[in-house]
Amino acid sequence: MAIAYYNATGGSATATNTLTYSHTTGTLTDGVLIVGVGYFLKSASITGITYGGVAMTKRLRYDDGTRQATAEVWYLANPASGANNVVVTKSEATAGLSSVALTLSGVDQTTPIEADNGGNVAFGSHTTHSTTVTTATANAWVVDSLFGTTATPTATSSQTRRASSSALPGGD
Repeated sequence: MAIAYYNATGGSATATNTLTYSHTTGTLTDGVLIVGVGYFLKSASITGITYGGVAMTKRLRYDDGTRQATAEVWYLANPASGANNVVVTKSEATAGLSSVALTLSGVDQTTPIEADNGGNVAFGSHTTHSTTVTTATANAWVVDSLFGTTATPTATSSQTRRASSSALPGGD
């Protein structure tokens, strides 16, 4: 079965340690919910993300190493169908918190996220970000995330932009 896009939604907030937004998931065969989170203040961390009250699993966390930008990716295999809340909880309130939830079907339920690029988080004035992700599975998808104060990403000819959450200082 090929991986297929179902939908994506997002939310953002400022000066808070909790972000809640609604995301709808259909009745999917081999579904997965992937939640990307970006925030400022690298001393903070995401302490948990739930979907419909069910805890998600953290896949990765990267920060820029020098200032304050951090990105995390969490997932939940076989998420409940219907409209449910995504609740992101952070260890402390910070200037910006942004998140996007993406639902896919046809995903391996044992290893829904096969690989990651090892992190490419940069802080400052950048016009171009680039990274390479190697997958071993045919029909794999690459999901990327950009978080920043003035980020307006443009998809290349081989990419499709599915969602944005940028109603704060930072957040695509």
